[in-house]
Amino acid sequence: MRKLIWVTLALFAGAAFANEQVVQGQSLKVKERLQVIELINIAAEKEQVANPEPLDAELLAILEEAEALEEGQETKQAE
Repeated sequence: MRKLIWVTLALFAGAAFANEQVVQGQSLKVKERLQVIELINIAAEKEQVANPEPLDAELLAILEEAEALEEGQETKQAE
C-alpha cells in the first residue's frame, strides 16, 4: 500500500513539475502585427506603372528558371 501511495505522489509531483515548464510559441506582438498589415496595405495600394523599368537580365533568368520548375512540379502532380 505504501508503494502505491509513493508512486501516486511521484506521478502527481511529476505532473506538477511538467506544468510549471511553459512552452512559448512564436507569436508576434501587436505592434509587429500592425506593421505587417501596414506593409500589405501599402503594397496593395501601389499604382501600376504604365512603362515599368526593364528587368535585369539576371533577374529574368531567375524568373524563367522558377517558372520552368513550377511547370515541372505541376506536370508531376498531374501524373
